[in-house]
Amino acid sequence: MPGPRRYQRLLSLSDEHSKGIAAVAFSPHGSYLATAGLDGKVCWWRIEDGELLYVWAGHIAVLSIAWVPGREDSIVCGLQDGNVAMLQVTSVCLCLPFPPHEELMI
Repeated sequence: MPGPRRYQRLLSLSDEHSKGIAAVAFSPHGSYLATAGLDGKVCWWRIEDGELLYVWAGHIAVLSIAWVPGREDSIVCGLQDGNVAMLQVTSVCLCLPFPPHEELMI
């Protein structure tokens, strides 16, 4: 019979979210992790060192997230009000290609 399982906390992602994390998603190649918060934030983390790279802050809870298949630069988010937003990082800017009714602050 196996003994007790132990874990060691390597990183706390909840420190960036004030109302809790509703969803997490790994990027297609496993380089990044995105977290969606009930506080309206989407955070983009680098897996290698746990560094927080980008934060989008809105006024509506983000309930679901998914990476665009095959892309490491685009996330689709489902918002509490029923809208969907796509967040994209380029070498020039952080973009919101099709914004929801409520404006996100980048």
